Amino acid sequence: MINTIHSSGTEIYSRYTIERFLAAGGMQEVYIARDNILERHIALKTPKNTSAAKRFQNSASLSARISSPYVAKTFDYFVANDRAYLVEELISGFNLEDVFINVTSIFDPHLAALAAHQLAIALHASHDVGVFHRDLKPNNIIVDEDCGCLNFKITDFGIAKLAEEELDKASKSTQSMQESSTMFGALPYMSPEVIYDPKAGTLASDIWAFGAIIYRMLTGSLPFGEGLAAIPKITSGIPPAAPHAQKNMHQFFSLQEELWEIIRGCFEIDPTKRPTAKELSVRLSNLCYSSHPRIVGIVKNYAQVDYGEYGFISSNLEQIFFHKDSFFGNDIKVGQLVYFSAYAGLPRQRAHPVLPIKNRFKNPQL
Repeated sequence: MINTIHSSGTEIYSRYTIERFLAAGGMQEVYIARDNILERHIALKTPKNTSAAKRFQNSASLSARISSPYVAKTFDYFVANDRAYLVEELISGFNLEDVFINVTSIFDPHLAALAAHQLAIALHASHDVGVFHRDLKPNNIIVDEDCGCLNFKITDFGIAKLAEEELDKASKSTQSMQESSTMFGALPYMSPEVIYDPKAGTLASDIWAFGAIIYRMLTGSLPFGEGLAAIPKITSGIPPAAPHAQKNMHQFFSLQEELWEIIRGCFEIDPTKRPTAKELSVRLSNLCYSSHPRIVGIVKNYAQVDYGEYGFISSNLEQIFFHKDSFFGNDIKVGQLVYFSAYAGLPRQRAHPVLPIKNRFKNPQL
């Protein structure tokens, strides 16, 4: 049983009614609440430490300046009974870390490019008004599915200063680093300059974190490992190993190589040599990747014959053809759940790309 600050049914500020607890991080608790005036559901966030109200307000005022379809909107900030609150858009998805754990640990290059492009647009919008995240990581990215299309939205710009202070406090000793959940989650995505001094973060620090996130999408692995063992690797100036070249997957190889070139630039040890968010968004807009809507299906059958390897996916009572070259993986199993795009074809529709997944993209909490 989690001890939370508020319980269901609590009314805040004579306007918001808490419906239930949603999540907690190292610095805040998040609730699903109803805005009784505008009659909509929102995410209501409050810091665990009431003394952080001023810093919470400063960060909230900055985050409200960002306008992007790929950044969670900040609606309001207020103080009630000496406690600060941030009212944010409620996104009916789940965070990217949960996607890695529960849906798929690796993205095909088309899906990774789509995510990278959206996140670069989000960072461009925030950096353009002088706001950087400081704690960009999968837990702070919400994945929402709308009509078969995935949207990736960055959240928690509103607690940027709290994150900076928490990381600075945790960096004072090895023990405090190990005990801080915020530091533990952020470390695999932290730039060298932030590791040396958490208050030395700049716009370029977000770019490093961006590269680490996209690297994980492409490989299923953290670029420099996790925990304290990651620190010397991050600060060494040596980039991580390139994503395994899927040379036998001709449909994916070229796009994966182009993404790797973009990622590698994000890992420049000198922050001034990293690309800007604007440059990233431009480069990614020039990539040839598929943003076609996707659906979920099950591999119904699969055959290996002299003239090729192919099978059929069952989805919505239809049988959709796929070729092995469109399958992002080497182990094709009958009964496997897959996430794919379907294109017109005769006598059957054709699936491409086909990504094996463990579960559907949905959030059981919402």
